[in-house]
Formats: sequence, structure tokens, C-alpha cells
Amino acid sequence: MTFVIIFVGVYSLLNFYVLRRLAYLFKVRPGIGFYALLVACSLSYIAAAVLDRVYANGFSRMIYLLASTWMGVGLLLFSCLVVYEIAVILFRPPRVISGIVICSVVAVLSLYATINAHRITVTNVDIEADIDMNIVQLSDIHLGSTRAGFLEQVVEKTNSLAPDLVLITGDLLESHRSITPATLEPLNDLVAPAFFVTGNHDGYAGIDRTMRLIGTTKVTPLRNETVMAQGIQIIGIDDSYDKDHVARQLKRIKVDPSAFSILMYHRPDGFEAACRAGIDLTLSGHTHNGQIFPFNYFVRLNYRHVKGLFERENCRLYVTSGTGTWGPRMRLGSNNEIVMLKLHSR
Repeated sequence: MTFVIIFVGVYSLLNFYVLRRLAYLFKVRPGIGFYALLVACSLSYIAAAVLDRVYANGFSRMIYLLASTWMGVGLLLFSCLVVYEIAVILFRPPRVISGIVICSVVAVLSLYATINAHRITVTNVDIEADIDMNIVQLSDIHLGSTRAGFLEQVVEKTNSLAPDLVLITGDLLESHRSITPATLEPLNDLVAPAFFVTGNHDGYAGIDRTMRLIGTTKVTPLRNETVMAQGIQIIGIDDSYDKDHVARQLKRIKVDPSAFSILMYHRPDGFEAACRAGIDLTLSGHTHNGQIFPFNYFVRLNYRHVKGLFERENCRLYVTSGTGTWGPRMRLGSNNEIVMLKLHSR
């Protein structure tokens, strides 16, 4: 509930700024219609998510798509309007022309971002190890937020890479959608053994519900535990808002120094603790690399490791931008990615 209140509050302020500045640029005097539109836009995403959760059908999915798309468009309008505010300081561009230019630029960027969000790239990452193995990392698929058939496409592309293992680092589900076992059925087509750890959105969907759904697939959940798979020690830790959560859990998990070890943890937190524990590779997601530029810079305010491979002494961290999208099906300055980790002998 706290998250919802904060989200609605911040989102209302963003919508007020965007709509008020657009009204100013197009010389429209705000009236009752303006404030009705403001309320509708500010509550649209939460209302659409609730509607889709309670009455999941074609109509509710269309409403959710429209509400989430407006979120993405609104974020781009906000960014362009900030640029306009800077331009006003330097010179005085005509108001109406400025409004037309801003809306045109946002329309083009939104179209590109929508098309880009339907692509899935494969990112190859070479990791020196004492073993030769190909591992695919999937993360932040957000079933329910992504389009229909997206999971089938992800599984097909994953299988084409012929991995030895598949590691899913959280946010497989989205809380607003009534996910059924049939939704997760494509996971059973994975050709390699697959392991899963929870993300924050899996928590929003309900951990017990998430585990029941995962239990209908051949994917193995790891909850603050370790398992040996094909000569590799895989450690899975539940998602937590606690910044010290990884350190606390690793104190009670025995790491085998003779085996190559991989830690799966949704958030890019706890890298230092993983290094102290002697873990060779940590895999995380969560950040989406900001998903829509320039919000990757805002993500960096909270996370030091946002995207890519990071090294510290003999341990490494890879943070993926995610395989799917949350909210708007838009990607600008980031990509949906399947990560192909190529472990090879030194």
C-alpha cells in the first residue's frame, strides 16, 4: 500500500507538470476538463492494473496497454519539456511551435521505443573459469506486462543458443495479471535445466502464488539455498529491500571453494559480500538499464551497478537490462536481452 501511495503521488505530480506545460504551450486555459484529464491520467495505470487483475479479458488488457503506453509517453514528454525549460533560459522559442516540435519528437521516439521493445537481443559475455560451459541468464520477463506470446519467443531463442543451464534472476511474473499454469507452460520447453530466484514483482504477485505456479513447471526455485548442477555451485537468494540481505544469507550458506560458484540475486546489491564469500560470479537484473532514456541516470542514483559486467579481484558481477519490460512496452536507450554467458578455461 505504501508503494501505491508513493507511486500515485509522484505520478500525479509528473502528470500535472506535463499537462500544465502542454496547456501553456498550446495556449489552453485549464478548466474542469483539464483537471478531469489530470485525475484520469494520474490514476490510469493503477486503475488499469486493478481492472486487469479482477476482470482479466481482452477489454481489460487493452485498457492496461493504453494506460501503460501513456506512462511511457508521459515520461518522454517530461524529458522533452525539461529540455524546453533549459531552452527558455537561453532564448524565447515560440510557444505553439515549441509545443508542436515537442509532441512530434515524442511521437517519433515513442514509435521507435515501442518497436525496439518487441526485439530481443543476445548479449555474449565471456567469463574465465575452470570449466567450459554455456549459461543463459533470463531476467525481468514480467509476464502479464509483456505481450502475448513473448515467453514462447524467449524460450525459442534461448533453446537456439543450446545452453547447458538457464538461470532466471527474478521478476518472472507481474502482479496485476491473473497468471495461470498455462501461461508458464512454455518454460517446460526449455532444453536445459533451469533455476529461478524471486524478484520484487514476484513478491508483489505473492510468493506463495509464485511458488505454486513455478511448481507446475520443470524450473527449480532456489530460496536462500545452494545446489550443484553440472559441476557448478548455484546459490539462489530471495529478493529483499534490505541492502545487507545478501551478506546475512551468505553467512549461513556454505560456499564450496573447489567449485565454480554462481550467485543468483535479483537486485545488483551485495556484490562486495559475494566477493568476500569467494563467489566467482553474481547474476542480477532489476534495473532494466532505466528502460526509457534518460531514466537510466536516475537508476544510477540508487544502484552503482546498473548494466554490464563488473570485476573486482577474482569475482565478477553481471547486471542484465532484462529480457522484458515493465509498464510501458517501450525501450529507449536500452534493449531486451538474453544473456549468453560463455564460461571457458583460463
